[in-house]
Amino acid sequence: MASATGRKGQDGGLALRLELEQGRGAPRARVLAGPAELAPGVRLASLVGEPVGPASELGGAWRVLEARLEIAAEALARAVEVLVGREVAGWRIGQVALDLGGDAAVLTLTGPADAGWPAVVQIELAARIEGAGVRVSPRRVWATGPLAPAAGDLCARIASRLADGSGVVAVAGGVWIDPGAALRRAVVRSGGRAPRTDGVVPARVRVEGPGVRVQLVRQD
Repeated sequence: MASATGRKGQDGGLALRLELEQGRGAPRARVLAGPAELAPGVRLASLVGEPVGPASELGGAWRVLEARLEIAAEALARAVEVLVGREVAGWRIGQVALDLGGDAAVLTLTGPADAGWPAVVQIELAARIEGAGVRVSPRRVWATGPLAPAAGDLCARIASRLADGSGVVAVAGGVWIDPGAALRRAVVRSGGRAPRTDGVVPARVRVEGPGVRVQLVRQD
């Protein structure tokens, strides 16, 4: 691959660069980025894109072809801390813990005892690819005391507390995450031009002890 960037080929804090891929026929322009930190605990391992239209420099429109994101367990634990202090079915959440293992995550919520019962809710969550996003939904729910009869309803209520209103996270039968929207926001925050992510879908989601890895690919 021959570089065609020069100083004008760099754009934004992600160190986006424009390069020419030599092959049969005319060279093809590629937009490359990574590795880079998108946010604390959220890492762009790699990104491959292509310009849309003239490819003389990076200031024009471009679209994502493939990307790999890595989300640390610590970042996910911070994300669910928004639940602390919230009320669910009249019960105030006091502590939140998230443990990753195998192909699932376990969310543990604790709060004040009710009628002598220790109030604890544990939800085993599983992530699956659904269209252009990743759906995180409960696999099993365990609740103590008077919370137990409302376990199913508790999941929906807890999920609604996690929605951030930005379009990146939505709630509909679980928590639905749009990795393409998250990637666009990260590029804009870094000072670059938001890429087109239409047609880009998750190809693989893997839950590990250190975190979650998401691979995105474009489907033409």
